[in-house]
Amino acid sequence: ADGAKVFQTNCETCHGPQGRGDGPAGQALVPRPRNLADLQAVASDDYLFWRISAGKPGTSMIGWKGILNEDQIWQAVVFIRTLK
Repeated sequence: ADGAKVFQTNCETCHGPQGRGDGPAGQALVPRPRNLADLQAVASDDYLFWRISAGKPGTSMIGWKGILNEDQIWQAVVFIRTLK
């Protein structure tokens, strides 16, 4: 439940409620937000934690380290694992 709240509050606006990269704020972004349902199937937990923490240069994905604490980032990772 905590991971869902972290995701809804911080990620859903760009990544969408099912993590498909179709959130309202993500529509105008270039490149579009990543489809997390696909990514979670191939990425390790450590990669997801790192990518959330560090962001991705050249995209609108900011680094959340310093905004979210480590527990919140891990909660988001656990929630992302439920996306299909």
